[in-house]
Order: sequence, then C-alpha cells, then structure tokens
Amino acid sequence: MKVVNLLNVINYKTCCGSVRAEKLRLAPGESAEVEVTLHLDHQFGDVVNETEVVTDLPSNESIMLRTSATTVPSLRVEPVSLPDGPILADASQEQRAAFQVFAAGDASEPPIDLDLVELHSTIPVDWTGPKQDSPSEDGVEVQSRVFHASLDMSGEPGNRRAEVLMQKASIGRSLLPSWLRRR
Repeated sequence: MKVVNLLNVINYKTCCGSVRAEKLRLAPGESAEVEVTLHLDHQFGDVVNETEVVTDLPSNESIMLRTSATTVPSLRVEPVSLPDGPILADASQEQRAAFQVFAAGDASEPPIDLDLVELHSTIPVDWTGPKQDSPSEDGVEVQSRVFHASLDMSGEPGNRRAEVLMQKASIGRSLLPSWLRRR
C-alpha cells in the first residue's frame, strides 16, 4: 500500500459549480471529500457539474464526479396570450395581454400566497381569478394565477413599455427582482 496523491481536480463546468478537494495526499486507508458547490443563482431547470479527479495510481484511471440539481425559481412570470402584430390606435376593442405567475416552494419554505399579492402598474392590470394549486413533484409546491394587462393605445404611435410590480398585501414589498419584471 502506498500514498495516493490527487494530482488534479478538474472542474469542467465552471459556470455551473466550483470544486474543492479536502486533501491532496491520502495515506493507506484514508479517504478524502471533494466538495462540489453548484451555482444556482438565476438558473432554471437542470444544473449539472462535471469534475474529474486525477490521481497518481499506476492504472492511470481518473474518477468522474457528476453532480446535478433541478432548480425552480420562487416566482416566475410567463406570457399566456399577447396581441398578434401591431395594435391600431383607433381600435374599438380594448387590447389585453395575459400572463401566468407561478410561485414555488417546499415544506420548509412554502410558496408565496398569490391570493395575497397585489398588482401595480401604470397600465390597468388585474387578476382573473384565484390561485390554482398544482400537483407536487419532488417535494416542490407550486401554485399559479393569471393576470391581464390592458395595453395603452393612447399617444404617439410606437413601442410601449410598462412594468408590473407585485407586492404582498400585508407587507408592501416587491416580490420580483427588477430584472424579472415584465415590460
């Protein structure tokens, strides 16, 4: 039995994680941990990291470590229906867009109660009904709710922008970071 040296710990996906080896020299009978920390900020879906541990064993074998997680943002907004093409300023019918809001959490940190969320905007926005609970998968609790925005057709022709701010009714703080607000 001889000492095994970890010659290299190669992180093949630095965008998705960082790695650190506990020890670089292992005496007979010892073990070492290779810590993989996944970077989950602003990620959605599967995040996978691959790390290779190269040793000085005579067999020239290396150890491949694959670490993965599925991330679900606590709040996500997706368009449901948007007007098709340009909107004429003299249109007789109000033009509206619909968006679905998803709130996610788990038993230790439940999702934000969408029935307690208020919508604020420079254009008319309103919820179209109460929240809907979705079946739980992998311990994730999800609820959703749809809101409509009435599009502003006044003023000069051209592109229009509006932000929708979501606030919890009892606290009055924004639930969406500025980079996630719909425009």
